[in-house]
Parts: sequence; C-alpha cells; structure tokens
Amino acid sequence: MSDPQPGTVQVLFDHGRTRIVLSGDVDAHLEAELMEALAAAQEAKAPVDVDTRNITFMDSTGVGFLAGLVSRVGREVTVIDPPPPVRFLVGLTKVNTLVRVVDTTEPKTTAENADDGGHDDGPPDAA
Repeated sequence: MSDPQPGTVQVLFDHGRTRIVLSGDVDAHLEAELMEALAAAQEAKAPVDVDTRNITFMDSTGVGFLAGLVSRVGREVTVIDPPPPVRFLVGLTKVNTLVRVVDTTEPKTTAENADDGGHDDGPPDAA
C-alpha cells in the first residue's frame, strides 16, 4: 500500500469563474480547507470548476464537498478530469447527476498509441 499523499486545496478566480484545484488525499484532514473553499466559491457567485485530476484518494469528505458546492453555490459546478476512483464515487453517490463531469484529454486511438519511433512524418498522403 502506498503512503498517503497530503491533500491540498487551491481556489483561483479568473474570467468570471471560480476554479478549485484539489490534489493528493481528499479526506477529513482537508475538511477546514474545503469549507473555506466552499465559502469562497459561494461568495464569488460564479460558476465553479473543480479540477480533480491530481487526486490520489477521496472519501466521503470530498463527495460531501462536491454536493455542498452544488447546494450552496447555486450555479453550475463542473468536475474536471476525475481519476477512476473519484469518477466511481461520484457515480456511486449520484453526485454525477448534480455536477457536470468533463474530460479535457481525449483518449488516444489504437493507431495513435502505436510506436512511431518518435518521428512525425506530417499529415498522411492524400489518396
């Protein structure tokens, strides 16, 4: 079992949106920081993006935070790039019916995954 990764919470404001960046372990140790982030988002009165791509673990504290954002902010809440464990919890608890879940990275196709030797030969020839 891997060592826990201390969690962090950052709140950023830009272009009429609030962005909350969560990373590491999102659990009871972060409760105070999550409540501060929730209050800041509520005060900003703007749509909220929650960047979850660097979460290594999330328990009911994180799920409760997301649900609280929806109920207290009263604006759109978007969860960005949830890793599989976060996606599972958000789906299991039906929070995914309250928030918008988006993936900013497209999965590569099989052809794109093939090893091309590191060469870019440009666009394919037109037939």
